[in-house]
Amino acid sequence: GVLQGIEEGGGRLIAAAQSPPALLKWALPDLGSRFAASAVFQLRVLDEAEQQAALQLRARLRGVELPDETSRWLQRRYPRDMRKLYELLDTLDEAALVAQRRLTVPFIRKVLGLP
Repeated sequence: GVLQGIEEGGGRLIAAAQSPPALLKWALPDLGSRFAASAVFQLRVLDEAEQQAALQLRARLRGVELPDETSRWLQRRYPRDMRKLYELLDTLDEAALVAQRRLTVPFIRKVLGLP
């Protein structure tokens, strides 16, 4: 079947659902048992401190320093959506690279056109 083909080809299949595989209704019981036997991870929303750590890690991986004060300022003013915060960080990183500036609150205000 499809799953066997993925395994034989060295691939991986990732699936997401609202409930663990064992609690879902499967049209094909064999498929349900295969998913139930696989690794299952519960994802949750990051709290404020974890979001800050994630932003700072992404900045470090890009070779940029994101001071605590700056990441807290971003968290207070922008949605707590990590994808949007990462996109914002990417934009700010590019602007900082062009301007040869650090990611400070005054620099970010200037880039974003804020007073």
